[in-house]
This record gives sequence, C-alpha cells and structure tokens, in this order.
Amino acid sequence: MRHQPAGKLSGGQQKLIQFASMLMPEPKLILLDEPMAGINPKLIERVVESIRFANEKFGVSFLVIEHNIDVVTDICERIVVLDQGRKLAEGTPDEIVHNQACGRPISVVDPSLSIKNLRAGYGSLDILNGVDLDVPQGQFVALMGRTARASRRS
Repeated sequence: MRHQPAGKLSGGQQKLIQFASMLMPEPKLILLDEPMAGINPKLIERVVESIRFANEKFGVSFLVIEHNIDVVTDICERIVVLDQGRKLAEGTPDEIVHNQACGRPISVVDPSLSIKNLRAGYGSLDILNGVDLDVPQGQFVALMGRTARASRRS
C-alpha cells in the first residue's frame, strides 16, 4: 500500500499514518482522542501494538480518551471513568473492572503531567468539566465515559 495516496487508504490505515507522524517530533506525551473509533478489530490490534511500541521503545506517555473498555483495560495502567464530565472512579484496570476504586481517588506521586480543572467539549456541549488528573512518566492513562446528549431544538 506504500504507493497508495493517503486519502485512498481506509480510516484505520489513515489513523496509523497519523500516529506515525505524531512520533516524528519525538514527543514526551501524546493525547489520543478515541483512536479506536470507526476502525476494524484487526486495525485496533495494530494501533494497540503501535502505542505499546512507542511507549516501550521511545518512552512516550499517552493520555487516551477511549470508549472501548477492552482496549482501555489492555493498554492503560490507570483509568479515570467519567459520566457527563463527573469523575465516577479512578484506579488500575483491575480496580475499575471490579469496581473497587469507585469513590476512592488513588493518588499519584510526582506526576509528569498534572492537569487541573480541565474543560473541553464541542460547541455548547461540555464533555469534560473541572477534571483534575495526574499522569506519571511512561504510563498510559485513559479518560472514559459516555457523553451528555445535546438537547434537540425545534
């Protein structure tokens, strides 16, 4: 496929090209917003392999926003679960899967990235509102949860 123009590749293949281009400036942290959305299971495996490779080979940390719980529990060392921007749980994948972390934020010592009062959304729709997050160097962290539905206007 190396002779194909990028615009002719599938959405998942284009995501792999975008991922490779993100690594070129040798970042310390990459934010991935729903990297598995709209791609087939085989390409999901390739993206997961690429994330693991970048983390292990180059020490890149990742902040992942993803709805695919299998991917999140597979690649992330710490998880924050949100519902309409409100934090429901924070912990390791095992704690989250077994619901042991709900209501008990787990502190992180000496974070490489510290975010306070993060707000983000689309137009007038708040997706994240007042989120605090610490990310240790070399770790994967995911923010996940369902989004609020925008009200329909007549």
